[in-house]
Amino acid sequence: MGEDRPLLVVGGPRFDPAMARELGVDKVFGRGTTPGEVASYLVSALIPEEVPA
Repeated sequence: MGEDRPLLVVGGPRFDPAMARELGVDKVFGRGTTPGEVASYLVSALIPEEVPA
């Protein structure tokens, strides 16, 4: 994800996580992904890590 474009994610039973690069997305959630896994990824991708002072 960069500053020039939004975070792009896709998911569903027909998507394979290995397809992310081919599809031009940041993350693919395949069959069996839980809502918690999606939420955890979104939080980690959207909230910048704190850098120790």
